[in-house]
Amino acid sequence: MKIATPWTTPVDITVTYHGNDSFTAVWLGKLAAGQLYRYLYPLVAKLAPDYLEEYEYRAMSGCLSITTLPRQYYPAVSAAILAACDELDSLTPFKAQLETALQADPRHSQLQSA
Repeated sequence: MKIATPWTTPVDITVTYHGNDSFTAVWLGKLAAGQLYRYLYPLVAKLAPDYLEEYEYRAMSGCLSITTLPRQYYPAVSAAILAACDELDSLTPFKAQLETALQADPRHSQLQSA
């Protein structure tokens, strides 16, 4: 699978959009954000195929984001993000922050109560 290369490497992952230009994001730095993008790309293609184009588009504009990821894909993609923290040394220091951000997202709590 050929992975689309962003024009600008993102430095963070935006998890949640709260409205009024308010976001929950975790700063990762270029190395970790770029590696997370490449790690997630084939997984998003497999787990959330109708979201892949949006994922690519946002990355092309320098934004690693799952803010518009549909709720039904959220558990699998958020689990993949945490798995990446265990597999990629560059992401290991950010695992706790990512886990906190992912669990704070309304899509996570909606799934827990469903």
